[in-house]
Amino acid sequence: MTKSNDVFIRCSNIYLIMQNDRENFFSQGNQRRIDELVNRTKPLTFKMKMELDSLYERKERCKEVKLSESCKNYLRSLYLNNRYGTRYSFLGGEGIPQMVRGIKQEDWAVKMLSEFRGKEYYRNKKKLTNSYLTGSIDVFDAKTLELSSRIVEIKTKETIGEFNKRIGVPLEDSHWLQIQGYLDLANKNLGEVVYCLVPPPEDKIQEQKELYLALKGKNRTWEEVEANIRFKDIPLNEKIITYQIERDEKCINEIYERVEVCRKWIADFEKYHLDWINSNK
Repeated sequence: MTKSNDVFIRCSNIYLIMQNDRENFFSQGNQRRIDELVNRTKPLTFKMKMELDSLYERKERCKEVKLSESCKNYLRSLYLNNRYGTRYSFLGGEGIPQMVRGIKQEDWAVKMLSEFRGKEYYRNKKKLTNSYLTGSIDVFDAKTLELSSRIVEIKTKETIGEFNKRIGVPLEDSHWLQIQGYLDLANKNLGEVVYCLVPPPEDKIQEQKELYLALKGKNRTWEEVEANIRFKDIPLNEKIITYQIERDEKCINEIYERVEVCRKWIADFEKYHLDWINSNK
């Protein structure tokens, strides 16, 4: 039998368990809009009053927990991993090399952040787990978790277009919730999501060099093209976007409550699964 306290939610998947089904979903964006309307200095227009009433009504309706199908699929995977063990996952076309490239890009981003802030940042190599959550924080601002004052989640982009989509855009609910989970695991009060514009992996740049030289580009030398690919002409402070996030104790308690709901769902699903096994003769 699956024990309730054997079920831990990964911080990167908190957003899945916090979502209700579509009819019962109330996002952080909805809450931000309520705050904007409530804190507005000028009188609300009639249309704004109607919008605020509608948001309050939706918020009240969404207090009832109805797990989304995406959440249920995630919980099924947790149950099956617990029952049968973590199974081998077939690698895609890129496989391990793609994972390695991702790690190298994150290492590059950490160096950029250290230079940008004028202080050393350090990669975390340990998974943390408490009574409800589990996860691996990307970066600390000190050599050890105990000495750090904040935790950092690194997000890399390797095209200007994708990177600049972040400018002036609020942080996604999923990343905000992920950081709340990390703050709880690390017992810290301040977190940060950092987007970095980083050059492509070296093997990809070399591949482009071979293709470029094979086509004998006439307008520019390869050195000019490579500098462009590596974003050498863009100042460091234009290649980093940061989001500061403070610990929200109310949200963390709500996450705990939802983990308990998920544990109950898994227990109910296990009973259904065992009944099916016993009757499948």
